[in-house]
Formats: sequence, C-alpha cells, structure tokens
Amino acid sequence: MTRLAWVAIGLALAAMISLLMGAIGSMRAWSPAVVRAAPQNVVMVEQPGDWVVASLRRATIANQQEIGPDLDRAAMQVRGPDGSVVTLEPLDFTSSFERPDSAGRLIARFRASTAGPYEITVATPEGFALLGIGRDPVPMMTLMMAISGGMAIVLLGAAAGVGWVAFRTRPGAMGRVH
Repeated sequence: MTRLAWVAIGLALAAMISLLMGAIGSMRAWSPAVVRAAPQNVVMVEQPGDWVVASLRRATIANQQEIGPDLDRAAMQVRGPDGSVVTLEPLDFTSSFERPDSAGRLIARFRASTAGPYEITVATPEGFALLGIGRDPVPMMTLMMAISGGMAIVLLGAAAGVGWVAFRTRPGAMGRVH
C-alpha cells in the first residue's frame, strides 16, 4: 500500500473519531442539578433561558444513592422568584438517560425569565420526587453534532480524494498519473 493510501485511511479514521467525540460530547451536554423535592424545594437559576426538568428514578444526593418515584409533568408546579406560577411545557422529544450517578427521563421545559430562586413543588403518593434540573441541552447538542458532523464530512471528502489519487498512482494502475 502506498503512503497516500495510508493517509486516506488515517483521514477516514479521523472522521469516525470526530463523529464519536461529537456523540460523546452531546451526551455530556446536560449536567443537571439534582434535587429532592419533598414535597418542595428551591432551585437557583443562574441565568434566564430555557431549563429542562427530569424525573429521576435513581440519583446520588450527598454521596447516597436514592430511588425516586416516576413523576409526570402534571404532578409538578414551578414558581418563579416573584411567586408567579411558571408554565411547564411538554417536550417535543422524549429522552431517557442512564448515567453512573443518575437515571431518569426528561419530562418538561420551562422558561426562566429572570435569574433567582425557583420553587418546585411535587404531588406524589410518596410525598417526594427526585428531579434533575438544568439548561436545555438541545442547542448545545445540536451545535456539537453540527461541528463534529461538518468535520467528518470534510475529512471523509479528503479521504476519498486522497484515496482516489492513491488508487490512480499505484504501480500497475491503468491510466497511471505521472
């Protein structure tokens, strides 16, 4: 095999690594604050914007594993810093996740108009719920996959071009380029 063929293989591998890094990065794009609402708790929202709430089946709180009931959006209420009720919107996607420290599913989105304390109240037969609350991960996930996907397309295109040249210039090839 010629050096150009090895370069083409290296470029193709770099494209695959780029896609893998984008996928891993997008999985880590959401790092929620884990709270135990029993039946309520206050979450500090650092900056205005879209925030996502997850119902956690399992979570580590203060170095202890806790098991929580499955929660529905209808069993939860959020109040803003001024005491007004914040609308919990349904998500346009469903997402479950499994991490070493937590597991659950995303259940709602709310828009924080200002930074400050947001009170979350839950109504469950158990009297508590484990929640994960964090910035909406979709914009960051989209950006990470767009960047890594774009890099992969460029690298695969380069690999194809270099591979074609390597094929055309190998000894004994028909129509050999000089």
